[in-house]
Amino acid sequence: MTTHSQNVDRHHRSGVCVVDGYGLHIGVDRRHLIVRDGIGRDRHERRFARVGHGLNRLVVLGHSGTITLEALRWLDRVQVAFIHIDHDGKLITSCANPGLDDARLRRAQALAAETDTGLSIIVDLLDTKLAGQAGVARNQLGAPNTGAQIEGLRSALHVARNADEAREVEAKAAATYFAAWTDRVSFQWARKDVPYLPDHWLRFSGRRSPLARGSAIRAADPINATMNYLFALAEAECRLACLTIGLDPGLGFLHMDAKGRDSLTLDFIEVVRPDSESCVLDLAHHHIFRQSDFAERDDGHCRILAPLTHLLAHTMPRWSATLAPWVESVAHRLADASGRSIPKRTPLSSAQRRRAAHVGSQSRRKPGAAVSANKRRAVQISLMPACLDCGAQLEHHQRRYCSVCWPTRRRDAALAGSVRAREEINSATNRATRGRTIADGRKTSRDNHARALGYSPTFWDEELGARVRAISPTDLAAATGLSYSHASKIHRGIQIPHPRHWPALVRLVGPRRGRLPRDVDQTRTPSK
Repeated sequence: MTTHSQNVDRHHRSGVCVVDGYGLHIGVDRRHLIVRDGIGRDRHERRFARVGHGLNRLVVLGHSGTITLEALRWLDRVQVAFIHIDHDGKLITSCANPGLDDARLRRAQALAAETDTGLSIIVDLLDTKLAGQAGVARNQLGAPNTGAQIEGLRSALHVARNADEAREVEAKAAATYFAAWTDRVSFQWARKDVPYLPDHWLRFSGRRSPLARGSAIRAADPINATMNYLFALAEAECRLACLTIGLDPGLGFLHMDAKGRDSLTLDFIEVVRPDSESCVLDLAHHHIFRQSDFAERDDGHCRILAPLTHLLAHTMPRWSATLAPWVESVAHRLADASGRSIPKRTPLSSAQRRRAAHVGSQSRRKPGAAVSANKRRAVQISLMPACLDCGAQLEHHQRRYCSVCWPTRRRDAALAGSVRAREEINSATNRATRGRTIADGRKTSRDNHARALGYSPTFWDEELGARVRAISPTDLAAATGLSYSHASKIHRGIQIPHPRHWPALVRLVGPRRGRLPRDVDQTRTPSK
């Protein structure tokens, strides 16, 4: 079985290091960042130098452990964001170096909430969300009618007169969208784990949790737990993006002000939701889950566990790339609406730097060459192949079972093959037996008909057969009334005619020797 230590995240793929378990420790030893985590005896340690560490995010999952002030200083100096998410998927903290610190931009943000600028920002965010969900409904859920309904609500969104009307349209679209998920989406589980899973884990029954008074928090099934975890990762990226661009994460436009809530962060999550939901559908279609990927608390709350948490954490650069142009666009629109000279920077997407580099290198670039979009694409989630039986991760995509389950499956396949071979042999034997039985029955019937006409059963073989085969098929067909094809088979000795045709054949070829049947003698033409 694959252990926790074998599933440690590969931070060099996406710059994300996930720390989880109990008794966590993050500190500094000999100028290296030391990360110790794990559960019980299955613990491991990672070391990162200041140069070449490859980190962008340090994500801590859990609530048991320590982090030293020196470690926080180390992360600040090398510009690595620190993110802490609780076991229930709630974002506790996200820390990073503040980027553009301009009080004029924050004042413009606070004043724009009740203006046309704030309403236009709300409409654009929700329009992007609804467009994405309509595409997911059509392409991944196989529900074109749902997609058409959401597209219709997009039209109503653009005529909304205030934020309340826009929220009503978004609520109707969400109800229509998740109704299409119900009974359509389910996770694929390892065969060995299916008998031990709760019934409500096997299907998606709705986005609202029965444990939180109709809210989506505190998920009761793995699908919603996975979705909440991805939203928590996206929320962390949204908050970091707001701090980097100089916006206040708590002053939102779509979400109302509330104590202890980053409303603007939740606003920006709306543009990431369709992509996150698409990621969940990809997992549902292509990933084999295990019972150990999730845990159910005493109150029914479903939690997502390692190593699945490590795998999903590598989607953070994907959400960051999606959010960057939106956060910068909102900041620039607020700067334009303020009437003040607020610089419009692009520290998230580096668009200004790329444009300057493009202009500077345009003379050196070959005609017709274009920057490939794949080079700027966010890191996609890597779905590791899993054993179809136990769900353990596999090293090669060509394999379907792990080294533990494969011998059992091979024995089962060999046994099933021998059973199939035995059945085929028995079937062939039965077919041959039936064929012989049918042939014997036909011979018995033919002999009985011959005796009824006064012939012996051996009359054809001893007297008539050889002389009939000397007659042409045309004459045989004319004498007996049979088809030419049938007469040809009699001529070639492939088929024996029915005894009722024998008198006509005797009249055709004439008697050779021995006494012919009485009825045949009576029909012979007397000699003159």
